[in-house]
Amino acid sequence: MSSPIWSGGDPWFRIGRLEVTTTIGVTLLATIATVLGAFGGWGARTVFTAQQVLSGELWRVVTWPWVDGLSAWTILTFLVFWYFGNLVERELGRQAMLRFLLEIWAMATAAHLLVGLILPGSTLLFGLGTFQFILLLLFIAEAPRRPFLFGIPAWVFGAILLGLQILQYLALGAWGALVAELVTLVGAAVVARRHGLLTDQDWIPGRPRQRRKKAERRPTAAARTPQAPAATSGRHRAPSHRRGPSDEERMDELLDKINRSGFGSLTAKERDELTRLAERRRSQSGS
Repeated sequence: MSSPIWSGGDPWFRIGRLEVTTTIGVTLLATIATVLGAFGGWGARTVFTAQQVLSGELWRVVTWPWVDGLSAWTILTFLVFWYFGNLVERELGRQAMLRFLLEIWAMATAAHLLVGLILPGSTLLFGLGTFQFILLLLFIAEAPRRPFLFGIPAWVFGAILLGLQILQYLALGAWGALVAELVTLVGAAVVARRHGLLTDQDWIPGRPRQRRKKAERRPTAAARTPQAPAATSGRHRAPSHRRGPSDEERMDELLDKINRSGFGSLTAKERDELTRLAERRRSQSGS
């Protein structure tokens, strides 16, 4: 049986060998909408501005993330969103990732709407660029000292990107867009922490939400069926000792739990156990 094209998460469904997770589903829909908008000539009618929404064009609240200009930059945006979105979704799980993206959408829309009322004509939203930038900064903030491009620490790379973004707004005199962007980023950090991310960043207000653990799987019919006792030659049967799970089985159990409920669902004891199992497996493969 052929392996899936992408097997890095908990898919909603499959299209052939493609496992459609939340991130891949959003990327596919945005790609299709962008292509249709470019050739259909209605892409401009999906862009979000506060004034047009208040004038009655309410559909822009929903359509702005889906359509972007058809260009090489847009393709790069989709690739970055897909890559870092999948990494975040591995931590959260498909359902929490969907809620996370919806809350980011609501946060960005509300921030740009409020700022647009104060500074008319200063805010604009379209495409996955906002989500892509947030996911990239979130990935950096989770481990700011990890080596990034050319061995540069991740936090330096993130600071450069954020600085260039701010300088661009300042050069254009787009004060409203700058304020809306900063409000969106702060709100995204709070949302991420509520979903169990950025737990080491104590400067972010709010406490991390404890994600609910999924119910244990029900036993199968074979497991529920009582087994007849085996015949024994003696009067009393010697007590049987159940074999504990092997390292491979235990690691599979922990990884399956991460796929179902995200890395944050592991207890501190289970995280230590996973680290020990990985180190033992690495030493055995190297010997």
